[in-house]
Amino acid sequence: MGCSSPLLMIDMLHSFYSLAEKKVVSIGGGGGEVTDDDTELVGSSHGWVALFNERSGDVFLWNPISRRRINLPPIDTLPAKAVIKVILSSSPDESECRVVMSYVPENRLAFCCPGGSNEWTPIGAWFHVDEEEDGVKIRARVYEDFAYCKGQNRLFCVTQFGDLERWDLGDPSSPRIDWSNEEDEEVMYTDSELEEAISLITLKYIVVDEQSNRVFIVERKIVMHVGPDDTYPYKTVGFKVYKIEMDGPTGSLDARTEPSAYHRRIPDTWTALLG
Repeated sequence: MGCSSPLLMIDMLHSFYSLAEKKVVSIGGGGGEVTDDDTELVGSSHGWVALFNERSGDVFLWNPISRRRINLPPIDTLPAKAVIKVILSSSPDESECRVVMSYVPENRLAFCCPGGSNEWTPIGAWFHVDEEEDGVKIRARVYEDFAYCKGQNRLFCVTQFGDLERWDLGDPSSPRIDWSNEEDEEVMYTDSELEEAISLITLKYIVVDEQSNRVFIVERKIVMHVGPDDTYPYKTVGFKVYKIEMDGPTGSLDARTEPSAYHRRIPDTWTALLG
């Protein structure tokens, strides 16, 4: 079975929907030998799926085509209670591959080199500091999403406060931020935008266009408890797409461009799958 187009998983490592063939395909044997009731899917990238076993604490990669398994360092080297999400920078067979994960508590980040690391290396600050009129407030930073741009060979991440960071993980012993929007000017919002922000929940995703190496922030607007008697838990009511502009060591979102005008500059073939 070819794997040049995306496959959407229907059940754990057995049935997939082929976007190219527009049909469900099955893989003989599935992944029963590596999964049980305590195993959770926490990511998929470059033909591999990432799995976390809550009971044993094991984190590992599994290729449903070749049926290979690659064990990752145990999470007991971190103050981690559970794994939220795992991504790969490239195939784990490549020496420069980096595996990045977010974990509980508070969506913190760590990375490792598959096959070359005995433990996870934490990255990113744990707290967000705000200087307000009534004093300094310290809150959990909470990395909301992250993605790897192979063309730039950098990790991009965004926090719940809208802080953007670009990480150089080339030297596993010395990860560093080489760009952020920390010095960006405060974005002013209109009264209608503030009202919208209060009534809606906004989720942020980082999307990489691998053909152009452009990186985008996609904001998804959600209304909770929709319908009579809260028939539906939530409803997506809109999206906004912004391109990350990088000028020197600091930069900003292309946030002052109207979303409708910006959409006109995105090719019709540009499609993003959000999970």
